[in-house]
Amino acid sequence: MKQNLFIDVLDFDLNTMKIHDLYEVNDNIIKIDLSRDNLKSILLYVDYHTVLSFNDKSCVINLKNSINIKKKLEDIDGLIVSELQQRKIIKRLKKKFSYKQMVSSVPISDDENLDVLNMHVNMSNDAFKTKLYFNNSTEIKLEDAQNLMKNNCLIKFVIELTSIVIDKNESLIYIENIIRQIKIKKIKPKRIEKLPYSFIDSENENDSENEDILSLKSPKSVESVKSTKSINNHTNDKDIIRNILDYPQSEDDNNMNDDNDNDNDTSTCESYDE
Repeated sequence: MKQNLFIDVLDFDLNTMKIHDLYEVNDNIIKIDLSRDNLKSILLYVDYHTVLSFNDKSCVINLKNSINIKKKLEDIDGLIVSELQQRKIIKRLKKKFSYKQMVSSVPISDDENLDVLNMHVNMSNDAFKTKLYFNNSTEIKLEDAQNLMKNNCLIKFVIELTSIVIDKNESLIYIENIIRQIKIKKIKPKRIEKLPYSFIDSENENDSENEDILSLKSPKSVESVKSTKSINNHTNDKDIIRNILDYPQSEDDNNMNDDNDNDNDTSTCESYDE
């Protein structure tokens, strides 16, 4: 895949996105193809992120520290909703639809949510198969990629926004996407510095230990060390779905400086260089 075929997600100009005419796939599915400039595919490059889950059907990444990327994807969502409203497509269908955003919010505690991006993976044997790489140029199998991603890895990837899907059966509208390339980078753990140490026994230390033993025999002391804390984690995954009529208009995205990856270790992936 040549570099001029894709663009950094933060550099993507929404004015270049073309929303084509709709067509029926079947009785329940209507699609509207997407492209940029002169009928080019919308291929967006995203730099290293943490993988939350990966299989032969989907890949979910953590966008917790990627505010600008989240904002860009929300702007794309907003532009599409605005276009659908202007064309009065939903009104002609005479049915109420909800729009599913590309970025979902998953509760991880009572007062905290995690922003994630869920993408489709295609492992079928065709020209549009998702390609998996390690160390920048070595293509690997699905099983190898899954094992690497279980062991503290980051990925950078190219995602294609293919079409808008209107699902009449589910009363849902969303952007169909697929990962075209994934490049895996192992996280190199930091070395722990060893410091000299020694234990020096003293009469005071021994006396202190004896006092601790005696105090534990006291009913009051035993009562004082009982724990009263409890933890209750909520991990129900639920996508944010907003009514299409209430969806906010898109705004210009803020620029974000790219991080340079200069890791020359043989266990890491290099940048996209063609």
